[in-house]
Amino acid sequence: MCNGANLAYKREVFYEVDGFKGIDNIASGDDMLLMHKIWKRYPNQIGYLKAKEAIVETEAAPTWKAFLTSASGGPAKLPVMMIKEYL
Repeated sequence: MCNGANLAYKREVFYEVDGFKGIDNIASGDDMLLMHKIWKRYPNQIGYLKAKEAIVETEAAPTWKAFLTSASGGPAKLPVMMIKEYL
């Protein structure tokens, strides 16, 4: 899982996977879907940096309802969408 608040990728890779094309009609979760497209192209080259210096803090939603209807919480449905791709 990823979060656009602290996400990095090379510009060339963005263009290689056609950026947000094909996912630009989905209201939320574009960061996760973009990384899924990149992972499909480069499955062994995705990394995770576990370091205090890399932490980015963002504001929490005030309620669960607000979270689940926000751009942050909306992607709860995304794993199902990704799985459907392989059915």
